[in-house]
Amino acid sequence: MIKVFKYIFLTFVFLNAFAQNSKYLIFNKDVDTIWSPVQLYINGSFDVIQNPYWFNQENYWKKHKEVWNEVKDPFHEIRKEGSFGEFFKEEFLSDRVLPNIFLHTFGGAYETKKLLEYADYYEIKWAKTFSFFVTYAMHFGNEANETDQPEVSAYDHIADLYFFDVAGFFLGLNDDFMNFMINEAGMSTWHFMPVYDIEHEDFFNVGLNYVFRPKILHYKNMRPLLYLGMMNMGGITFDVGDLSHSVVAGLALTNPLERKGRFVYGYYLETLGRQAASLLLNGSEDFRVRLNLYPALFKHYSGTVRNFALMLGQTKNEDFAFGINYELPVSIGYLN
Repeated sequence: MIKVFKYIFLTFVFLNAFAQNSKYLIFNKDVDTIWSPVQLYINGSFDVIQNPYWFNQENYWKKHKEVWNEVKDPFHEIRKEGSFGEFFKEEFLSDRVLPNIFLHTFGGAYETKKLLEYADYYEIKWAKTFSFFVTYAMHFGNEANETDQPEVSAYDHIADLYFFDVAGFFLGLNDDFMNFMINEAGMSTWHFMPVYDIEHEDFFNVGLNYVFRPKILHYKNMRPLLYLGMMNMGGITFDVGDLSHSVVAGLALTNPLERKGRFVYGYYLETLGRQAASLLLNGSEDFRVRLNLYPALFKHYSGTVRNFALMLGQTKNEDFAFGINYELPVSIGYLN
């Protein structure tokens, strides 16, 4: 445990070594009207329950203790699981490294940068410390929900929480890196709007989804895109005035370690570069169809309604899903 606290202390020692300017790359007060760290935390912590065949959200806080027991003494746990060579080979030299880099590190950097801008806009003190704790709590919750699956070993928790997640935090503090990711790699997010099920007292319609549209591949009004998360898809964005229409298709993971899943496809609408609506067919969480209408859509077409969101869907079990939001970080609804 002492080793963990030393690691955290050294992390904070280096916080002020990375400076960021006041230019807002991501946060937009006019569009991110109901976005908050609470929404980010829920989307990130419960992201893996998009795969109901492997993960669930039962005993959420109890599972935090399980993760803590596996990471509080990482050297001991690595030796207990096998060896340092095996740990390095499995987490850094296998195909697992790509989702760790793109989702934990690049995704974590994006979320850190947005939190820093959010903290600056709302004049939250200790912005870096605030951003670190929000992102780290989110990542820890994600690891907790992964404990349902015995094939996710302590190696994964240690690699994510000590390396990939921390690397993402520091990259988020680096303006040169974030400028490249936003302006050149065309990175953005198409996260879901989480819904709290008032009947079952849990969440659905959750998940972090990252989109890359490299500037070098743009051609006139068309932009190829790569969509990464528990659903991995490719597609094309067509820009028409203030609107952008994207069609995507790919794989919704059912076995993330073996990269197995089912075919998913969908449509996304953006207004002035912000996600406004999404329609997904055969997607994650066993949804046969899922429609999300985001605040940007209502703001664009009404001008006055700007803090409203709506979700409708149906699962493969023919359960109906409904969520509604006004001025809240989390939608209220039911899945039954």
